[in-house]
Amino acid sequence: MRKRDLAVLLLAAFAVFYSVQHEGGLHFKQAWYIVGDEPGPFAHESEKVPLPLVTDLNGDGRNEIVVATHDAKIQVYKPRVAGHDDDSFFPARLLAEVSLLPEHVRIQKGRRAVAMAAGYLQRKVPKMPRKQAIVVVTAGWHILCYDSNLRLIWDQNVQEHFPHGAHIKEIAIVVSNYSMRAGDLGSVIVGGSMEVVPEEEWNIDNNEEEDVEKLEEAHSQAGNDKEELEDLTDRGIGGLERHFSYYAFDGRSGKLRWHHNSTDFRRAALRGDPSSALVPQHNYKLDANALLGSRHIGEHDCRDYRWSVLGSLPHSWDHRPDTKFELAHFRKMPKGLQKKHGGAKKIGDPHKRIGKELGNAVTRTLEKVVGAAKGGSTGAKVQMLAKGGSTGAKVRNEIRDSFYRPTHVGNKSGHWWAPNTIVAHLSDGIEAIHLYTGRPICRMNLPSGGLHADVNDDGVIDHVQVAGGHGGEVVFPTGMDEALKPCWAIATTGMPVREQLFNGSVCADRQFASRFAFRTEGSTLTVARPVLLPRNKVKKHRTVGGGVLFLTSRGDVTAFAVENTHMQHQGRHAKKLWQIRTEATWQVRATNEDSGDDGVADHFFQPVPTIHVMASRVGGPQDVIVVAGENAAVFITPFGATFGGLYLPSLPTEELQFADFNNDGLTDIILVSGQSYYGFQQRRSPGMSLFSAALGVLILIMIGVLIVQHISHPKKPRSSGRADS
Repeated sequence: MRKRDLAVLLLAAFAVFYSVQHEGGLHFKQAWYIVGDEPGPFAHESEKVPLPLVTDLNGDGRNEIVVATHDAKIQVYKPRVAGHDDDSFFPARLLAEVSLLPEHVRIQKGRRAVAMAAGYLQRKVPKMPRKQAIVVVTAGWHILCYDSNLRLIWDQNVQEHFPHGAHIKEIAIVVSNYSMRAGDLGSVIVGGSMEVVPEEEWNIDNNEEEDVEKLEEAHSQAGNDKEELEDLTDRGIGGLERHFSYYAFDGRSGKLRWHHNSTDFRRAALRGDPSSALVPQHNYKLDANALLGSRHIGEHDCRDYRWSVLGSLPHSWDHRPDTKFELAHFRKMPKGLQKKHGGAKKIGDPHKRIGKELGNAVTRTLEKVVGAAKGGSTGAKVQMLAKGGSTGAKVRNEIRDSFYRPTHVGNKSGHWWAPNTIVAHLSDGIEAIHLYTGRPICRMNLPSGGLHADVNDDGVIDHVQVAGGHGGEVVFPTGMDEALKPCWAIATTGMPVREQLFNGSVCADRQFASRFAFRTEGSTLTVARPVLLPRNKVKKHRTVGGGVLFLTSRGDVTAFAVENTHMQHQGRHAKKLWQIRTEATWQVRATNEDSGDDGVADHFFQPVPTIHVMASRVGGPQDVIVVAGENAAVFITPFGATFGGLYLPSLPTEELQFADFNNDGLTDIILVSGQSYYGFQQRRSPGMSLFSAALGVLILIMIGVLIVQHISHPKKPRSSGRADS
């Protein structure tokens, strides 16, 4: 075979191989469904049940689905695995269920589940399967712990620590195998805050009115003796913000190990002890926040834990399911690498060795990281670190990544520390609490409704906010007094805000902002909360930094890229990567109050959009952007090309859930619609992997043949003489 023919065949094989690797889009087939009772209209979002859990409870390698019902039950289902020819929903098989009601008194009030979590209480032992425990928190602050077979292990109640006449605004649970004391079996940590329900949103059933009247009568009789009735609003309990309280329990017995309430870790001056009150004249160096009593005892500035806080991002909070706990390892930054309050580098004297301030252990680490083993001087490296520039930035990143930047437990960074901190993502920011004592570490206030993250990887927190239009909510960006224009996004940086990173339209129609304002007529244009675009996908656009994705109710998807501060000397901070219009649209439903009908507002059946960057394979890179609206979900590549879609059989009342419920290593999708759940199984073309492997082997063989022919048959030199005529 000639080399030319072999080269043509090799090129054709490469083309086929590339086409196979990028063939088609993402395909999902209908797998299973769970249909519950129709709950009817709800007066408040707090009456929603928790999101379903997809986890392996009994350690057999197969995931189960755990759901909560409105009639105070916990149910465990086995998801159905769809066959190659099946493309319809089939009911999931019920494995077990348990009632949350007391055994002897079947009173349903206060026993509805509001939060649910599962996790391991035992430490991992090689070749020994572990079973998980399920922890449920009810509306009446009953905390119930069940084993993998739904047998009750223990039951605790902390209702006395919260005010009456209020509902749960935020709540989160974490189940871990880290014990508080010797002899304990793991730990269960529960946290939450309360909020008073406005009177116009009360929704009391007929069978509960008598109970409420009896409680009010008993309360009034008890208060007539010595004191008047308590007014929750006058006491400050009716405000918009509540103190987030924490409770830690032993996983074996349920005994309370520590708690962090609103009165804990407060200064004595606030508890009525005037003898220990702080006198500013005698304490002229005291921090202003400490004088005002806004900080707890032992609480530090989050600047002291800069890299730990950055490792806890991104942060975004819109509604109660966004409240979550994460276990992390927090450690202070050494003083030589901390930054000033204004954001400037605080490196110190470049001619002074940092090791003199940090101690011998840190000195040795710095010498190892910076390059003392290569024969260079640590002092010289520190000088480069202080001077800045590309070399200083490289050295600074080496120090940060290898020593000073803590990571979350179980991440993929290659580092692992035992956790010592609970990071709580709350409506008003991030709070770090010591895992074993409940002592506050630091708290960072961040406004809700936006995205807070280090978008451009410069070590400074950025804030991304977006506004809708047509009567949508007016958004005031962080650190600014003017409201955002309709259908407009803005990104700022710094704590407090120092400058803008970018601002631009998130609507495909550029004339939208000029034609419309925040009007009330017509359909309301709303926006989903922005999400981060993976940095490795942004780099392929030749932009060093990060990206942000936006979704509007008209289906417009917009991607912005934010450049790193080291690239901003070129004169720009960000650029719009791409913008497309999809079928992921939704419309805000008019409430009964808006339509003039009698009754309470129906908040429950409002559509909830989804914008999420998904990994198509469990544990793989995030390579698919999923946007979903009221009737459809669309799959987009990080480069702005659609390559698949999915029609939703019911209105999504929560964001789409992503999990591998059939244990095939591929990410599946769960639709939550009221109390009904629909599972979509990701499917792949059968035999495509084997064909790709065979084609790859064929390409290697052809390359080998080409090399052998080139070596065995060297090209003969042409004769310089002419043939005799």
